[in-house]
Formats: sequence, C-alpha cells, structure tokens
Amino acid sequence: GARGAVGGGAGGATAGANGGDGFNASNSKGAAGLQQPSGFTPLLGGCAGGPGGGSANAAGGPGGAGGGAFQISVARTLTVGKTLSVSGGGGLGGKASASPAHSAGGGGGGSGGRIVLEAFQVKLTANARLTANGGGGGEGAGAGSGAAIAGADGASGSEDSNSIANGGEGEATTGGNGGSGGTSSLPTSGSNGTTIVLGDGGGGGGGGAAGSIHLRSVQSCTQADGYVISPASTGGCLPL
Repeated sequence: GARGAVGGGAGGATAGANGGDGFNASNSKGAAGLQQPSGFTPLLGGCAGGPGGGSANAAGGPGGAGGGAFQISVARTLTVGKTLSVSGGGGLGGKASASPAHSAGGGGGGSGGRIVLEAFQVKLTANARLTANGGGGGEGAGAGSGAAIAGADGASGSEDSNSIANGGEGEATTGGNGGSGGTSSLPTSGSNGTTIVLGDGGGGGGGGAAGSIHLRSVQSCTQADGYVISPASTGGCLPL
C-alpha cells in the first residue's frame, strides 16, 4: 500500500495528507502516501499511516492501521442489512520528554480499504452501512520549561456513518493538530508545531485517505432509505 512518510497520512482512493512540520527545523513534515491504483484486481487493503518523527527521548506517534479488503460475489440476490466496514485507524499522538526537552510528531491516519459486492441484484436495507473512511492524524507533542505533554490521538474512521474522523488536538499547546481523515471529501494535512518561551511542539500527523467501495448489480440495485455508503461507491448503486 501507499504508506505515508514520517507522519504522513496513508494513500487510498486519493493521496493521503501531509503531516505538519515540527517547530524544530530538524523535524520536517512527513510526505503524504501516494494514491493507490484504481483497479480492484488485485484486491488491496488500506495502508498504515506513517509514524511521527521523534528521537531517542521522545517517540513519534505510531501511524493508524489501514483498513482491510473483502469481496462477496453471489449468483442471485445479495441483501445487506449490517455494518461492513474497512475504515482506517487513527494515528496516535506524539510523545515528549522534559529533560532534555524533545517533542515528537503525531502519526498519520490509516487509509480505508476496499469493499466489492456483486450479485444479480444487490439490495441494501435501511440498516446497511458500507464504509471505507480514512483515520485522523495524531497531534504533535509539546515540551519545554520542565513540562512534557503528549499529543492527543486521532479518531479512527467511522464504521457506520459518513462522518469525518477528526485529528487529535487540544492536549499539547505547541503541538500541531492532526489532519482529518478522508470520506467522500479529501483528507487534510496536519498543522505545524509552534513555539513558546523555552519550548516547542511536534507537527500533527496527516489524515488518511478514504478507500473504495464497488457495488455491481446486474439488475437495478434496491436501496432503502437510511442506508450509508461512505465514500461514494462506483458500479451502479447510488451513493447516499
């Protein structure tokens, strides 16, 4: 898969999002993972986000796990009335040390995987939830003036809605916020770390890209009100 570089969000149906720069010039941002090939053969799962940049005293946040992949093919009718999710995991926040003062970057969000459903007729009930959302990036840590504050973790991609997974934020004053994960919208980049007197922060991890959903129905697909597909599917069944 197209895993992000240090702190970058993993690529999926689109490219992932960049991580933010740490305030310390030696901690540069992680590049986004590249877009995966658009074909469904072979069936590829999502990719893990890149780990945040760190040091021996302060570890970068691990990247979120990529979503899986599966295919269901039946000869007649395939009725879906449950949650089928391959959404990516959220990146974890960076760690910090007080002495010496070091602040690490947040991990990138994992990208969503792939779902393929095909049948003579695909039926989605009101309870059907098909999701391959990307995970949010972790927040960068902050350190200085004897304090060491770890960054907040990013949220994992939603398994049952089209809601965006938020990046980690609000724990480390100088740490950059994590980027949000992709849905039918693109993931966002992590923000840069900032500085205060005698302290600085690591960059936030980039959001992971959404994966892909392909629904192939020979006869017209039937979809009851209330179903969820995120991101929008290809192959004939209309997105929500």
